[in-house]
Amino acid sequence: MTRSGAGMRPQIVRTVSCAALAFFAAATVLAQVEQALSFDVASVRLSAPTTRRSQRITDTRVDLIRIDLRQLLWLAFEIEPLCCRDRLVAPDWLPGVAVDIQATLPAGGTRKQVPAMLRSLLMERLGLRTHVEPRPADGYELVVGSGGMRMQEVQPANELDKDFSSDASKTLSDSLNETVNGPVRTLGITLGMRTITDRTMYERRFTAQRTQRIEAARLTMAEFVSILTQNTGRPVLDRTGLTGLYRFSIELPSDAFVVPGLLAAGITTTVQGIPLTEPTGVSTVKAVEELGLKLEPRRMMVDTIVVDRIERTPTDN
Repeated sequence: MTRSGAGMRPQIVRTVSCAALAFFAAATVLAQVEQALSFDVASVRLSAPTTRRSQRITDTRVDLIRIDLRQLLWLAFEIEPLCCRDRLVAPDWLPGVAVDIQATLPAGGTRKQVPAMLRSLLMERLGLRTHVEPRPADGYELVVGSGGMRMQEVQPANELDKDFSSDASKTLSDSLNETVNGPVRTLGITLGMRTITDRTMYERRFTAQRTQRIEAARLTMAEFVSILTQNTGRPVLDRTGLTGLYRFSIELPSDAFVVPGLLAAGITTTVQGIPLTEPTGVSTVKAVEELGLKLEPRRMMVDTIVVDRIERTPTDN
């Protein structure tokens, strides 16, 4: 039932990404989830082993084909797994069970309401029961520095359909991800990637010094906070009060999950032979200060979602 992207170039594919989802959405009052919006019509069934993964969310329907239950809970509770998977405490067997969900949104419903609808569906069809445990965590608040911000405010532009073939950066791949926050186009370019929405665009380029360069043509503070959350591995709250789009450039160390992941896979050095654990000399806190912003450390309580019950098999459609 997944439809191809009409009007888009043939090489563009549509998937659903958790990559840009807000960290603190997990703080929703989950005890009242049964009052959330529900899908108009929904089908839930166990996936066949040979089924090809295909995931898509729009303002009218949801098609999640062969999504495992842990990924489904990350999506339903709006948890970014690259930085914040410990915000979900759930049975270890969840990744081994995959389901197909095909649903129609009610009249007036939007894709931003899909996580709440998924929570209701999981309660109804898989007997999901959860509770929230506030747990202490070290994080940051992003604020404007005493000297004022040093970024250029710019206007939004929609370049989702723009042809970048003549760009100096060689395009290696091109995909359009349908997310709960809208379409996100991702271009694989030499040594990095370019991310485009209907308003924003930025590039992330990786260097031989084990750092990454963020070149933002148009970026919101909400998107920047998401980048900083993954980079530091800690929750970051936007307290800047900046509501526009901004152009800037910043060099950051590797995201917090990268080096531990490589070490766990047995990779200890770069291709140049540099130990992964050797400091890069680049500080996220100091880099942010160059933009006229400041990351202020905070000890905060973060809501953790604890799964009390979930069934392996959905009830009949």
